[in-house]
Amino acid sequence: MKASNSNSSKIHTIQVIVGASIALTLSLVAFLVLVQQPNGAEAQISLFAERLPTFNEFKRLYGKIYASSQEDARRERIFNKTLNKIDHHNRLYNDGKATYALYPCEYSDMDEQEVATFLKGIVLPDDVLDPEEFNKTLASGGNPRTRRQASEGKEVLPETVDYRTSGCLSLPKDQKFCGSCWSQAVVSAIETMKCMKSGRLETMSAQNLIDCANRKSGYKLDGCAGGMFPDALQYVINNNGIDDEECYPYGANDREACRYSTKCKAGTVATWRRIPPTEEALKNALAKHGVVLAAIHSNDDFFSYNSGVYDDPKCTNERAKINHGVLVVGYGSENGKDFWIVRNSWGYTWGEKGYMKLIRGKPNNCCINCYIYVIDV
Repeated sequence: MKASNSNSSKIHTIQVIVGASIALTLSLVAFLVLVQQPNGAEAQISLFAERLPTFNEFKRLYGKIYASSQEDARRERIFNKTLNKIDHHNRLYNDGKATYALYPCEYSDMDEQEVATFLKGIVLPDDVLDPEEFNKTLASGGNPRTRRQASEGKEVLPETVDYRTSGCLSLPKDQKFCGSCWSQAVVSAIETMKCMKSGRLETMSAQNLIDCANRKSGYKLDGCAGGMFPDALQYVINNNGIDDEECYPYGANDREACRYSTKCKAGTVATWRRIPPTEEALKNALAKHGVVLAAIHSNDDFFSYNSGVYDDPKCTNERAKINHGVLVVGYGSENGKDFWIVRNSWGYTWGEKGYMKLIRGKPNNCCINCYIYVIDV
């Protein structure tokens, strides 16, 4: 969504099916969210034309019910503070001084401490090298997992790659109040790479990873308290499989015993490797291999991103700030700005239907190419 701007907003006509029999045709310059239902129908859940929602509208949209009137009042204060920040930023956007628009998301009623907890889904173990050290390893002959990608020469690559059009990406997942982005990104990668090979899309279980790949079972993974891709991928290899989501549904908690069943096995991983921490390597992997796992810095504005090309100097490349796991599913350009297409795990209503366009070709780009991994299935 772009905030209201007569020069840049576009009017779209969208047909929305509510239930089985009512068809509405809507012309709008607005925030319109459609959610895919199990039966394939689309249902309208939100329509706010050219304005930000009130707190009551926000509560209705996301089904927010608080334990007391005091808690409701506290959450309203937090929400309004967030709303003021969003409104200020969108004025800059309308004036051409920012490249992206913001909008309240499902978690816009969370305080700073809760947001910080929510954004600690990626924890880098000591054995995950910084980009500079990793490059030294590559230069010296390095890890065999990286050699093939590092030795590939420069080639003319497509101007645009977008795996959202492949039919091999499931509906964006919602990790809810659990720092499980590492597992959500991994299962999305496995789903997509398997589908690209077989032509059949099957959704897989992030909860399987949370419950079964942990400290007790010998992996440097801490469920809702965070993890990192290598151990999650290695679990799937060692376990020779991961269950489907229907059989092993997501619970947004890490208090359950492992209940993996070979009867529910939906996919596996053959190999994984970390690729060189450069934009060239990332673009090359997307064009010639498939989707790419990335550990990034997700900052405050990232949380409320709605549309446009996200270009925020405060979203840095510092290792200490790496806190979130995503799946990079393509790249392209818009109005002269190059971007990466990033799949998040904060649900379909976040950003551009669960995705973000993140600036490409600039030093401060949320460290999108610092810790990147590809898989084979």
